[in-house]
Amino acid sequence: MVIEAEGWFVLRLHQASEDDPRYRIFASWRANDRWRLSSGALSFNELKIADSNLIWPQVSGNTYQLPFTGESGATYYTASVLERYLCELKTTLVHVKVGLSELTTWASYSTRNDTNIRKSEDFDYETTFYEFYALCSEFFRSVREAIIWFDTAKLASFGQRVPREIILEFGMSGMVAIKDYLTAKSQGSFE
Repeated sequence: MVIEAEGWFVLRLHQASEDDPRYRIFASWRANDRWRLSSGALSFNELKIADSNLIWPQVSGNTYQLPFTGESGATYYTASVLERYLCELKTTLVHVKVGLSELTTWASYSTRNDTNIRKSEDFDYETTFYEFYALCSEFFRSVREAIIWFDTAKLASFGQRVPREIILEFGMSGMVAIKDYLTAKSQGSFE
């Protein structure tokens, strides 16, 4: 079933296990103060853009259609329902909300030709990128800029490999080496 949300929030939640949905959609409609919490999605892998909407299948089999203009849309009542839900989880919207710019960035990258590395069983692209971004976010103006750099920057001091490949091969030590590289670059002494 396709669920066309009027207003929506995407929440990034803590996963108890790998099969536990990480992202849930809180959708709402002005008419009758209706709201719905999705079953969730494990990752951004199936998130797509169609016209001015995000299309996102959930683990239940339902697909949510989220209009760009509906981000953070809620009535007073539905906002209070969301707030109570987050209180039960002992968190706040500030800590779990995923914004439209981040969602559209992931959706646009999910349709690229080189998605085989993202979908390979031995490499969780999304988790790896966020670990990298948490370590190196100070060097980028936006998540989009970091993703582009992560996938395309060829680093001479690493044999013309892109950061994604370096991290895939060397793990955390590769991330630390890349952070050292970025620190040196920001201070004007690189390659």
